[in-house]
Amino acid sequence: MTSAFCLSCSRAAVKRFISLESDYPDLASDYDTDKNRKSVTEIGVHSKTPVYWKCHNCGKGWLDSPCKRVLSSKSKGCPHCHESEQNSRVNHMALMANWLIIQMSL
Repeated sequence: MTSAFCLSCSRAAVKRFISLESDYPDLASDYDTDKNRKSVTEIGVHSKTPVYWKCHNCGKGWLDSPCKRVLSSKSKGCPHCHESEQNSRVNHMALMANWLIIQMSL
C-alpha cells in the first residue's frame, strides 16, 4: 500500500501558537484584563497588535504589542517605572559629583 501526501503542505512550516499566558507568565501578569477585549489566553507572543498593559509595581497603564515586549530589547516594560528609574540614576550621579567636588576642595 502506498501513502499519498501533499508536497506543498509538507513544505509549509508549522507554527505553534505561543501563548503569552503559558510561555511568558511574568508578562501575562501585566496584561490589563479590564481594558483588553480578548482574554490573555487568546494573545500570542508574536502579535504585533498593541494591547493594554498595567504595571504590577506602580499600577499605571500603557500600550505596547506583545511581540515588542517579548522579542525587542527596546521595550523596557513599564515606561513610567523606567523613566523614574532613569531619573533616580541621574540624581544619584549628581549627588556623587557634588560629593567629589566637595572632597577635592578640602
